[in-house]
Amino acid sequence: MYRHSNNNQLFAITANHNGSSAPSRGSAIYITTTTTTPKLVDDPNTGKMILIFNNNSTGECRALTMSGSSLTDASGHQFSSNSGSYYNGVYDTVNSKLIITWSESNTVKARTATTSGNSFTFSSSTVTLGTIVGGNYAALTFNTETEKATWVGKHSTDNYLYYADVDASGSNPTFGTAAIVDNSNTNNNWTSGVFDPDTKQDFFCWQATNDRGSAAVRNAGSTTLTTENFIGFSSAAYTNGQTATINVTGNTSTQSSLTPGQKYYVQKNGSIGLTAADPSVEAGTALTSTKLLIKA
Repeated sequence: MYRHSNNNQLFAITANHNGSSAPSRGSAIYITTTTTTPKLVDDPNTGKMILIFNNNSTGECRALTMSGSSLTDASGHQFSSNSGSYYNGVYDTVNSKLIITWSESNTVKARTATTSGNSFTFSSSTVTLGTIVGGNYAALTFNTETEKATWVGKHSTDNYLYYADVDASGSNPTFGTAAIVDNSNTNNNWTSGVFDPDTKQDFFCWQATNDRGSAAVRNAGSTTLTTENFIGFSSAAYTNGQTATINVTGNTSTQSSLTPGQKYYVQKNGSIGLTAADPSVEAGTALTSTKLLIKA
């Protein structure tokens, strides 16, 4: 994907690579004319690439289908009726949603979408990261360990670099509290990010003072969970020093939003979910929407 510098025309092109041979390319297809930098996202749900860009002063998604060296694009789907910039997108493989962030009217916004074929179903609401002005030169990653996306971008008032979580588990996305990544540089431009599935870390790099490169790593956090130390659930909320009652194997635990008959697993943060964490520790089976039979 590239944008022509003379006329701002946006094109997409395929490239095939086989072993040590030089990559071969297909024919370029014209998408639209745009003055902003677009974003291309891999969608494992549909097997397509998703183009996120500014089209005639609106935010738009478009599915691209590759067949051999050929590329075809589908009709666009609008997620914002206003002009924006610094578009980013990642696919949340835990919640099976596309997460989109962008800068609009000097604020950072986010919206999610489910995908099916060439179609997009967007969340009913667009949310705003209210503490950040601008949100320029941003990047976005998705961490399978935290099950959240991480947005990193520039505050246009103090020129610091900030990050914030984006949670797509609900019907609408939510932003976490923004925190400073770098307050020592005066540039903090052109941020890029990538998630390492082996180390479960997010890596970010950006243009810092005197045009030098700078980088940061965000860890997913540690856990004390093992395959041997889960015994059950607390029967109530307790504070330090109190004697606690633990519901163990064969008892039930009160939870919420369960699917009856489904097996649940202990997550690294102590919650439960339908997907096994690493290590895999079974919590039990849902009897009702609020009762979990602790694993026998």
